[in-house]
Amino acid sequence: MRPFATLAAASLLPLLATPALAVSEVPSLRYGGVPHQRLKDPFATLSVGMNLDTSVPLASQWPLGISGGGFSEVAPAPLSSLMLTIGGLHFHRHAEIYVGVPVQRFAADIGAPGAERQAKASSAQLTSFKYYPWALDLGTVRPFVSSGLMLRALSFSDGVDPTTNPGAQTKYLLPLGLGLGWSFPGGILDLQAQYAFGDRWEVASGLVAQDLAQRAPAYTTRWLDLSSIQWTVGIRTNLDPSAAAVEPGFVEAEEARVAQRRANGSASTLSVGMGPSARLYANDSTYFSERRPYLGATYTEGTFPHMTLGYRLDPLDAELRLSYRSFAGQAAAYGAQLDTSRSGVMLEAFKLFDPNFYGFVPFVGAGLGYETGTFKDVAAGVTTTANTQRLVPSLIAGWDIRMDPSSAWLLRTNLRWTPSFSLDTGKGSAFDLGGLEYDFIQLVVYPQRLFSK
Repeated sequence: MRPFATLAAASLLPLLATPALAVSEVPSLRYGGVPHQRLKDPFATLSVGMNLDTSVPLASQWPLGISGGGFSEVAPAPLSSLMLTIGGLHFHRHAEIYVGVPVQRFAADIGAPGAERQAKASSAQLTSFKYYPWALDLGTVRPFVSSGLMLRALSFSDGVDPTTNPGAQTKYLLPLGLGLGWSFPGGILDLQAQYAFGDRWEVASGLVAQDLAQRAPAYTTRWLDLSSIQWTVGIRTNLDPSAAAVEPGFVEAEEARVAQRRANGSASTLSVGMGPSARLYANDSTYFSERRPYLGATYTEGTFPHMTLGYRLDPLDAELRLSYRSFAGQAAAYGAQLDTSRSGVMLEAFKLFDPNFYGFVPFVGAGLGYETGTFKDVAAGVTTTANTQRLVPSLIAGWDIRMDPSSAWLLRTNLRWTPSFSLDTGKGSAFDLGGLEYDFIQLVVYPQRLFSK
């Protein structure tokens, strides 16, 4: 089971940095009101760049299984990766909120000469933030504290004996860090050090994978301590794509543009969206608890695209849409292999609720989809497959960033929970593909508005 309570913390803690709204900044609460901004002082700006991460293990030895049973102790090595970051500097330069996608992992050799194995690590930042007690104004160097929801991945290259291969492990972590940021014209450069609590991996020895009909055999385990200090150097652009929103007269001009949209029929309009998504929480499965517990830590689905085709209903401030996602999961360790997939289309409806907070607009809704799930297990020369197709309900929530309601595009974050989508393996266990999905940043475009004012 993957924890997702940390997502709420990662999303809400930066609100502590939010300055109170002056009375003159609060717009009317009627729907369609344009959110007021501080003049010449943007609430948020866009940042896109790269991070170079290097994790320095704190443990002096790592245990890895050897043929015939038992463990060998190998010396760990620093592990580095390169990451693309997309986010923004929010709350008037007091907090940076961003997501990170790994683009390159650099291998390191571990083990004694003649028995080396390669290790690779990376960390995807699903929702991370940096809090600056003093605003990161242009030309300043400011300290910050950092945290967020990190998905750490570690893998070892295969050895000669497949029963000694622990596979790859992914784990959600909540790191804490300190750093310094420098804001220069057009960009930000920073350096930080982070530590994540409870980062360890239970590895096995003497394990022989059996047919899925049999319960997991007895084997020996050791804890592999993965605690480390992660050093990160980051550089990125810092742009303001909505600079006009903090100019005098913007609210009045934008209200006129919204009125024009309603007059020419482009306020209610077709929408197209696309963005990366991931599953934050996977439902428990008896497949892992009773048959393949050693595969649970190595099972991963990675990121996948989320595409939507919808229609915005302006009078209701609501949307009806079709959502398509397709993702595959894999796990391989100690001679056993698992492959799963899920795909389908959901019909979803949601209502937006505008609190008039600098363009932040949350929504809630529900959906029903027709989805396909597949399952394949291979071990001891035996292949077990299962599949299902059926209706699946869902609950959805999220928020839009809507500073200029007449715009032809906006950024959206989606969360989708499906309570259950279970497949019976036919051998005394089941695998559940249900859980919580999270779209980091989805770009939503209104095509009709591209060609009308």
